[in-house]
Amino acid sequence: MTTTNHALAVLEYARLKELLKEFTVSSLGKRELDRLEPAHSYLDVRSRHAISLEFYLLNRDHGGIPFGPLYDPLWLWEKIGQKGELLEPGELLQVARFLLVVKGVKAFLAELAGDTFVRSREMGGDLHPCADLKSRIELCIEEGGQISDSASPNLKRIRRELRTARSRVKKQMERYLSDAQYKDIIIDPIITIRRDRYVIPLRSNFKGKIDGIVQDHSASGGTFFVEPKESVELNNRLAELQAGEREEEYRIIRELGELVQSRLRALQENTALLARMDMYTAFARYAIRYHGTFLEPSQHKGCCLPRLRHPLLKNPVPVDAYLGGEHPSMLLITGPNTGGKTIALKSLGLAVLSHNSGMPVLCSEVESFMGYFDSVFADIGDEQSIEQNLSTFSGHIVNIAHVAGNATERSLVLLDELGSGTDPEEGGALAVGILEYFRQRKCSVVATTHHNAVKRYAFTTGGIGNACMEFDLQTLQPTYRILYGYQGESSALAIAQRHGLPGEILETSRNFLESQSGEEAKTIAALERKLEKFARRSDQFERESRELKEKLRTVTLQQQNLDSEAQHILQQATMQARDILRQARREADGYIKKLKDTSVRQHAEAQAEFNQLSRQVYAEADRMERSHLEKPLSLEPGQRVFVAKLQRDGTIVSRSGKSVQVEVGGMTIKSRADELFAPRDTQSPTPAASEGRKSVSNYQAPATSVKPELLLVGKRVEEALDELEKYISSAAVAERESVRIVHGLGSGRLKRAVREYLQQSPLVKELRDGEAFEGGLGATVVQLT
Repeated sequence: MTTTNHALAVLEYARLKELLKEFTVSSLGKRELDRLEPAHSYLDVRSRHAISLEFYLLNRDHGGIPFGPLYDPLWLWEKIGQKGELLEPGELLQVARFLLVVKGVKAFLAELAGDTFVRSREMGGDLHPCADLKSRIELCIEEGGQISDSASPNLKRIRRELRTARSRVKKQMERYLSDAQYKDIIIDPIITIRRDRYVIPLRSNFKGKIDGIVQDHSASGGTFFVEPKESVELNNRLAELQAGEREEEYRIIRELGELVQSRLRALQENTALLARMDMYTAFARYAIRYHGTFLEPSQHKGCCLPRLRHPLLKNPVPVDAYLGGEHPSMLLITGPNTGGKTIALKSLGLAVLSHNSGMPVLCSEVESFMGYFDSVFADIGDEQSIEQNLSTFSGHIVNIAHVAGNATERSLVLLDELGSGTDPEEGGALAVGILEYFRQRKCSVVATTHHNAVKRYAFTTGGIGNACMEFDLQTLQPTYRILYGYQGESSALAIAQRHGLPGEILETSRNFLESQSGEEAKTIAALERKLEKFARRSDQFERESRELKEKLRTVTLQQQNLDSEAQHILQQATMQARDILRQARREADGYIKKLKDTSVRQHAEAQAEFNQLSRQVYAEADRMERSHLEKPLSLEPGQRVFVAKLQRDGTIVSRSGKSVQVEVGGMTIKSRADELFAPRDTQSPTPAASEGRKSVSNYQAPATSVKPELLLVGKRVEEALDELEKYISSAAVAERESVRIVHGLGSGRLKRAVREYLQQSPLVKELRDGEAFEGGLGATVVQLT
């Protein structure tokens, strides 16, 4: 089922699209908006929403797609495709510029990382850069639109000969201009062109002095443009070359046209894709400008749209639109004329059409949702038709009859002033019958009315909600807010008073109304006023409650961001401290080399002093990191904890005093109680912080037992230290007491780097050179903590 053109017209869908055109970057997007219609299926709604949301994030966080100067090339495709005409050089240059935009957009979308922009990258992947066509046009057509000499070797040759021939004919004619004997017959000492031939302007008495051919003359007959006889042959050669130039240029243009035609399908697909991108960009910019919300599609019926605004009104008063879900799927709105009932209907209808089209909805994001409506029907306004000989009432009935024959359970039906335009009693009865018809068919309906019979029906019938438009009786002004759960008065006399109707008329009207109304009606009116007053207070409470929830959500997000940022700063500081220490060790190594001329004892003392200092720095770095870690809630078996010395989370297996057994990565290790902290996975670090931890403890849990030795001979220092860090961590998890690192002797650089790392590692208890059977000085035996 699709929304009728009548509903699109009365809900002003076309005007909304005109508003969105202001946010496009080219006529491509404007034309795509002209073609836009609401989706015809739930899957289509979901697809449009996904693309719209990506483009919203793309514009909000990345500045949007860099379209640049985007030309509309559709008329070029029609010219070469449907009409079969050749493109002019300037038009070919526009094709190249269009492909330059395609290339830039494709490259921009290809660089988008992560799962956030999957569909955007797919759209970019479907673009065809047509690099061969673009480069060929750029080679053949200059920026000014002229055909370049480099377009073909033949054209280059012809133009070179043309320049030579022009130079020769000009030199030949310049002899006449500079010769004194011809001074009295030459009007101006210039060489000009007539009929594509070089000539000189002479007086009428030139005959007998210069033999030549008159190619043209002035209107007065006083000037003759003469081609000297000696120049005829050269001018003939020029004419031949110019004809050859034209033929070669035509051949090049035709060749380029055929190349464009061979890529026409790809070019048309590019045009369609860029048009869609331009349209979705307009959706995003519109959402950013007007604080719109892209509501997640739902297969549930109904909608919840707090603080809904009509996009075509200046400074609209927000209304809360609730239909279905926790609320009835049918809603009857009563209240005064000019109170905003019709605007409320249009706002809801246009919101559904916007959502189904992929556009944002102008409502609060908090507690909002939009179910799936397969179609929208609307009977709003004056349905009178002079052409079809229909009165206002007949027009309404014809329209409602069409709605009744086509509406489904998934349709949204909007009925304004139901039962109006005829006798009140019959109109009220007809309105009740219409509402009952749609109720039986489980349609979602929002209707407005003034008929008391309809109010009574809604009050006594299940599944129909009541609401009224608020009216301030003190100021005699509507507030344009919807009060749910209550029925409202028409307030016709109050509105008439506000608009200046004479008091005598109003007094007579009130007396007549009182004489027609019994005590029961007066009591109901009094109760309705009290209920309306209570509803205003309730509505204020709900509004303040929503504001508090929104503030709480904002504060919670800010706190989470602060916690994550603090954790990230800590991780970065720890990493920087260790990097500084490594750099210090490298610099110290160079310093120690300079001590080779000192005594062995002084050398050993300097080395020991530096090792002591490095241990102090690492201890301080660990202390800083641990000071920001939280203590675990308990140390009971099954409790998740963070093992500081391994930089890993684990699960407590058992505890004996201050000694705790923890399972980490499939292995069970012993740890002191003061080495255990609250698990990292509950501290919600930022992605950057997580990356920081990976760089600090970059190892994988061993799947099998760790080998007793690590062979590093022949590896570069950086590569060897990476393997060493992983190996020592895995060996500690596997609870090995000692391991052997085979680094060889060589230049000694690798051995020094290995020893430096092991001396500062918190997992190493002590180390020594290997015995003869263990590899001697080419190996280091390590005792682990």
